[in-house]
Amino acid sequence: MNEKQRVTWLLSTPACSQTSFAMQDLVGVQCEHSEQNKDMSETRQKRDMKDTLVILKTLFSDGKNPFLQDSVLKNIMTGVNADESVDVDEARAKGEKILIMMVGQPVIMYSFKRKDQSITLAVRSSVNIGV
Repeated sequence: MNEKQRVTWLLSTPACSQTSFAMQDLVGVQCEHSEQNKDMSETRQKRDMKDTLVILKTLFSDGKNPFLQDSVLKNIMTGVNADESVDVDEARAKGEKILIMMVGQPVIMYSFKRKDQSITLAVRSSVNIGV
């Protein structure tokens, strides 16, 4: 499936669900499901616990704790700190500012400017390889 197909499928789910319930009411048939749930098996619970411990170990080791009261943006998996130019934490405010600037203009005529974009950590990250 490509991205467009996935989005269409995802956005159609509520409508399909409502149609299914309406058809069940019309015909007088109710779909029943058994109480079996693969997530409740002992094997699955052990695997989930193992995965949870791996995640916790990864998050809280090597200074990657995302819950510290730190004013620096950082990638929690690599530990790379963002510099002052990274402003992705202000993306919502920037988006609202763009919407205000678009008011009264046809969408096709609006030109998005690079200076209005948020700067992400990926844009400002670089790796120096010893020469």
